[in-house]
Amino acid sequence: MPSPTTVIAVITKAMLHIGAIASGEVPNANEAQDGLDAFNDVLETWSLQNLAVYGSDVDTFALVGGQASYTLGPTGNWVTARPVQGINGAYVTLTGVDYPITVWSAEEYNAVPVKASQSSIIERIAYINDYPNGIVKLYPTPYAAGTISLDIARVLTAAATIDDAITLPPGYMRALAYAVAVELTPQYGGGIDVSPQAKSTLAYIKRANRVSPRASFDIALTGSIPVAARGY
Repeated sequence: MPSPTTVIAVITKAMLHIGAIASGEVPNANEAQDGLDAFNDVLETWSLQNLAVYGSDVDTFALVGGQASYTLGPTGNWVTARPVQGINGAYVTLTGVDYPITVWSAEEYNAVPVKASQSSIIERIAYINDYPNGIVKLYPTPYAAGTISLDIARVLTAAATIDDAITLPPGYMRALAYAVAVELTPQYGGGIDVSPQAKSTLAYIKRANRVSPRASFDIALTGSIPVAARGY
């Protein structure tokens, strides 16, 4: 199924997969609403799976001097979609220079004995997975204003109506149609099992979204210096 398309097109394909409607038919109003609910359930579930979501967004927020804690979410100090998978990375910008920040776990932040330390540069942040807004803790506390940029995994946005247009990377529309079909099977399936297709198409997406880890090593542990760095 090509992208962009509409939610109702995905729902129609899903119902065709399980025999709920025949070729050339369209879902009635009740079927379309059930399909919309299933569509949004799939997006919500996929947003909890790291490799099911393509890429991430980098959002930039204002820092207040002397403030070490911020809420992050739809009604937070920093307004954005609430992260469901934490923060992938961060950097602080001062006088036009970006300084990388290490992302801590909540446990690592809690282990800091003196959290009131202040500095011009933030060295570490921790994300507390609260609701409806998450909480970001800064260490040390910046004593001056600036900006911070957070790399946050995307959250797949729910559809408001069946006529909403949707644009997603290659493979997503087919995977969505099969995933929605699985959600609708208990109500409309009539014994048709499309779960193998749903699993395989989602697996294709996850393989496409997977980023191969970059190998690195500490030169001090190897006892040698790469030839390019020896100067001859």
